[in-house]
Amino acid sequence: MISNPQPITVDDVLFDWALAEAHRWQKTAPDLHARVCAAGDAAAPDDRRGAIVAFAKLENRGYEVDWFRDPANGFQWFAADFKASALGDVVLHKHWGQNFSRDNGWQLPHPRTVRAFATHPDARREFDRSGEKLGDARGRPIYMAFDLAGPWHVIEGSHRTDAMWRAHANGEPAYQNTVPVLLGLSPRVDTWGSFIRG
Repeated sequence: MISNPQPITVDDVLFDWALAEAHRWQKTAPDLHARVCAAGDAAAPDDRRGAIVAFAKLENRGYEVDWFRDPANGFQWFAADFKASALGDVVLHKHWGQNFSRDNGWQLPHPRTVRAFATHPDARREFDRSGEKLGDARGRPIYMAFDLAGPWHVIEGSHRTDAMWRAHANGEPAYQNTVPVLLGLSPRVDTWGSFIRG
């Protein structure tokens, strides 16, 4: 399921996440936003730190930045290639797996995985992003698990994961092998606020 794992730091992950959500903090730091988006991974160290600070000021992100940085959680982080056929088994976070389902009157049990959500008869079309350009190094999906064997849980990138899995299921050639992702391993993944338990 996982190939070519390369160790990275938590700030590498947070910077990638900040790039994925750069549209949300653009107005609060326009000059920084322009530099960071133009440079991408080649951004200067001060700009990378600044982007993470701007990202952490977004609603609900400060808690997550602190939680993923907390040494007590013992995270190890990797950039890796993820088998496209396994994307459907990735477990959603609560916003999709429970909250969205409940708020839209779906019958129990709520979908837990990308495949269950994507194939649900009531899934709204705006969640089908199969026409998008996917797999960009900016904003790679971020998953976490107890160990490399999984199961994997979405931290960030539910839309992208859904779109990539649909592209795989539809036979699109670019999504038949692997896709780039970021992975976090921790013995405490189940203490994350958006973790869906079995």
